Amino acid sequence: MIHSKKSLPRRSNQHLIRDPKMTNHKLPAIRKITALLILLCTATFAQQKGTFTDARDGKKYKTVKIGTQIWMAENLNYAAEHSRCGGTNPQVDKYGFKTYFVEEKDTENCRKYGRLYNWYAAMESCPEGWHLPRVEEWTTLGDFAYEKFGSAISSLKAKDKGKWENCKGVYDLGPQLDAYKRPMVDKNGRAIRITKPYDYCPTDKSGFSALPSGHGKYDDGEFCICDGEAWWWTVEEADGVIDDKVFKNAFAFIRTLDHNIGYSRRLKTDWISVRCLRD
Repeated sequence: MIHSKKSLPRRSNQHLIRDPKMTNHKLPAIRKITALLILLCTATFAQQKGTFTDARDGKKYKTVKIGTQIWMAENLNYAAEHSRCGGTNPQVDKYGFKTYFVEEKDTENCRKYGRLYNWYAAMESCPEGWHLPRVEEWTTLGDFAYEKFGSAISSLKAKDKGKWENCKGVYDLGPQLDAYKRPMVDKNGRAIRITKPYDYCPTDKSGFSALPSGHGKYDDGEFCICDGEAWWWTVEEADGVIDDKVFKNAFAFIRTLDHNIGYSRRLKTDWISVRCLRD
C-alpha cells in the first residue's frame, strides 16, 4: 500500500535523545573512549623523546622524533680533531660587540652548547647511525614545525628566553607610499613607516631545544656568543667571494635561527655547531 505524504508517520530526533540505552550507557562509553584517545595521543607525543649514548666517548644525548625524523635534541659534543669549545672570557671588539676567545679547556660551554666544528670535521663527527643533515632535511624539519606548531622559529627554540635576544620586536617594512608612490609624511614632516610586530620567543613545542650556541671566526680564533642566533652546518658546499676573488667550494651552507629561519654561507674553516640526524 502506498501512503500519501500526509499519512506517513512523523519521526522525531527526540526518540534518539530519550533512548535510555543511549543516555545511560552509550554516551558515557563514548566519553571514556574520547578520554582514552586523548591520553593515548599525549602518551604518543611523550614517547617521541629518548636518549642515545655515543659509544666513542660514553656521552649521552637527548633525542626527539619530529615528524618522520629523529634528531639529537642537543648539539654534538664529541671532541673530534678540529673542534673547539667557546670561551667564557668576555671581550669587546672595535664595534662594541661582546666576543669570546676560543678556549680548548672551557668544557662548561661544551656541556651546554656542544662543541664547534669546522666543516671538514663536521662531515665526519656524527656517531655511527647518524649523519650531518642536508639542506632538504633541515627544510623538512622547518616545514613540519611550521605546519604542526604554527611557528618553526619559536617551536625549535629551547625555553631559555634570556638567551634569545631580539625574539620580540617590530619589523620596519619601509616607507608608506601614496597613490603616486611617493613617501608619505606625518604632520611633523616625519616619514611614515610601515611596521609589523613579531614575537618569535621560544616555546620549544617541537622538542628540538635549540640554544644560541655562538660561532667562531676562521681567521683569528675569536668566538661570538651571539645571544640570539644559532648556526648549524649542512652537507652542501658553496662557492664564495673573498677579496673580489671567487673560490669554488670554499664555503658551505649553514642553517640559521634567530628572529628568522633560513640559510647562509660560511667558510668551511669557521667554527659552527653540529646537530646530528638519525640515518
